[in-house]
Amino acid sequence: MFKHLFSLIFTLFCQIMALMVAPIWLNDSILALNLTPKAQLTTSQQVITKPTQAQTSECTIEAIKQAQINRLAAKKAQILQNYGATEQQINCQNRQNQQFLKQAYSQNLKTDQFLANAEHCLATHPGGYLPNIFDNNKIKLICNLVKNCGGDLNQIIIGNCKSLNYTAVAANANIKMFAYCSALTPGKHFIGINTDSHLVKNLSNNTDNIISHNGHKISCQLLFAQLIGHELCHIKYQDNLTVTLLSRLKAKNTNLRLDTTAYEAFCEERADTLSVLNCANPLIAAKYLQNNCAEGLYSHRKSPEWQQLINDLARIAR
Repeated sequence: MFKHLFSLIFTLFCQIMALMVAPIWLNDSILALNLTPKAQLTTSQQVITKPTQAQTSECTIEAIKQAQINRLAAKKAQILQNYGATEQQINCQNRQNQQFLKQAYSQNLKTDQFLANAEHCLATHPGGYLPNIFDNNKIKLICNLVKNCGGDLNQIIIGNCKSLNYTAVAANANIKMFAYCSALTPGKHFIGINTDSHLVKNLSNNTDNIISHNGHKISCQLLFAQLIGHELCHIKYQDNLTVTLLSRLKAKNTNLRLDTTAYEAFCEERADTLSVLNCANPLIAAKYLQNNCAEGLYSHRKSPEWQQLINDLARIAR
């Protein structure tokens, strides 16, 4: 009987102790269950959020370049939409378009002495005129600039504007260079340089040769690099050929030919923007262009978009 009573008392004691300890254990377990996941979730969110914030606020030359490329693509699409034109209609690879370009070019050759001389240069001087108009140091500089801008020296002829009897270029000191895309000799392009310009006469590897406009200074070498990049951009996008293709189209709801001025201005804006972003000091180049020849087809240099480009470049230059 005593054994049974002792067993009953011991069992009752254990149950009482279990009831006393259980709330403490349960509270600790619930606390752990409530806090641990929250702590882990917070840490995980921090890991995910921080890079996202950094990427959003990040400002690099690559990010600026991509943003400008996207903006220019949207602007081109809008211009073509306003014209009622399509990408296919200005596609230089289209067979019908190539045939039209050849016919148009053949007609121009009969009346345009400059084009005739440029075509003759492409046909007879596959190595270009560089040795005849520049010394070895400048030739090396020009070749490096062309390569750095993604140009192919096997497809580009560089010559003197004066040798082409292009008096408008030779007489105008503000015009330094121009690009020429041949429709009759695929893969060959011409870059003309005004060797009488102050810029070219002072071109060298010495960055102390400075020119200025409205208080904004730039080295001859940097401006020359921007100009090379500008002309190569015209060549890359075959701007003069696409303008020729646009010029044959009719305007919306009329029998009149399209006024291609808006697209030509866009081509200059694209060449300016991309050449600035690809040169050694984009901020200095952008500021210089903002105050130089900012009218007509180059009025974009005074636009809010150009000022925003300068502001973005200034942020990464700090």
